[in-house]
Amino acid sequence: LKTIVGALVQSVKKLSDVMILTVFCLSVFALIGLQLFMGNLRNKCVVWPIDLNETYLENGTKGFDWEEYSNNM
Repeated sequence: LKTIVGALVQSVKKLSDVMILTVFCLSVFALIGLQLFMGNLRNKCVVWPIDLNETYLENGTKGFDWEEYSNNM
């Protein structure tokens, strides 16, 4: 049992170096991906227009302008 535990401790020490290198490489690739695709996936989901039965609200202003909302995305 003592040799098995000793072997596990040594393997964890060697594995820690590999894990540090792996995390570093993944971080670099993540930063590269963020820079390459910066803003490309923003506002791709479109919310369907609000179903308004009334064209104007009680105070006379227009409630929701779907064209303006979709063009400002």
